[in-house]
Amino acid sequence: MTQTPILDRAWFAPRYWAVWVLLGLMWVIAHLPYRVQMAFGSGLGRLFYYVIGSRRQVAKKNIALAFPERTPEEQHELVKAVFRESGKALPETCMAWFSKPSRLSIQWQVHQLEALKQAAETGQGILLLGAHFSSVDICGALLGTVLDYDTLHRPHDNPLMNYFQCRGRLRYVEALIEKNDMRSMIRRLKQGRIIFYAPDQDLGRKRSIFVPFFGLPTATVTATAKLAHVAQARIFLTHHIRTRQGYEIYLAEHTGMNSGDIEADTTAYNGWLEARIRENPAQYLWLHKRFKTRPEGEPKIY
Repeated sequence: MTQTPILDRAWFAPRYWAVWVLLGLMWVIAHLPYRVQMAFGSGLGRLFYYVIGSRRQVAKKNIALAFPERTPEEQHELVKAVFRESGKALPETCMAWFSKPSRLSIQWQVHQLEALKQAAETGQGILLLGAHFSSVDICGALLGTVLDYDTLHRPHDNPLMNYFQCRGRLRYVEALIEKNDMRSMIRRLKQGRIIFYAPDQDLGRKRSIFVPFFGLPTATVTATAKLAHVAQARIFLTHHIRTRQGYEIYLAEHTGMNSGDIEADTTAYNGWLEARIRENPAQYLWLHKRFKTRPEGEPKIY
C-alpha cells in the first residue's frame, strides 16, 4: 500500500521550480469561488478541444462508435460537451488536493449511503465498483467525508506531484493501494474494508476478455470478477454526476457480479456502466482510448 512520501529536499532544486509554480496555481484555483472554478474549467475544456487535436480525434472516434444513432452534428456537439465537462475536472482535482469540500457553496448528496454502511458492519469486504466519470476526484473526496474506505492509486510519474497527490487523497481515504497490488486488495477486503475500484479502462489483451460495450466487443479487465470471487466480497456500484448545484453520488448493491463466471460478471459490469453513461454521456472520460485493443483480425480504431 502507498503511504504519503516524505518531502525530499532534492525537490527544491531548480529543475522542480516549474512544478512548484504549477502546484501554486493549483492551490489558488482550489480556493476560488465554486462558480468561478466551474467557469474556468469549462473554458479550459473549450481551449483544449482546439489545442489537443489527438484527444479530440479519440473522443470523436469514441462518440461515433458509441452513439451511431446520433447525427454527425449531434456527435460533434457531444464531443465539445465532453471537453467542457473534462475541463471542469481540473479545478475539481485542485479542490480535492488542496482544499476542503466543506468550504464549497454547493449541494451534494450520497444516495443509499446507509445501506452501504450497514453492509460494512457485517465485516464482509466490499468492492465499490465505479468508473472514470469526470468528477471522480471531487466526488471521491466528498464520499470520504462520510465513509471510511480505501481506493486504488496510480503513482504520478513526477515524484513531487506524486507527493501532493498522495497527501491530498489520504486526507479522505484510509489507504491508497497501487492498482496492480492484488495481494493488498485481497487482504484488505478479507479484513472487511471497502475498496473503490474503477475497472473501465483498456489495459491490454493479456489482462482482459472481450465482452459487449456499446454493441462492440471491448477488452474488459478480468481482475474485478476474480478479485470479488477470491475475496468473497460484496459488490456495490457507484456513479456520480455533476449538476448545476453540485454533485449527486449514487450507491447500489449488485448481487450478480461475483458469481465466479468471469465472462458473465464482466458483461454485467459493462452493461451497468453503459446504462449510466447513456444518462450523462458528456461526463464520461471519452478522451481515453477505450476501444484500443481489438479482437484478432479486427483493424485498429485509433
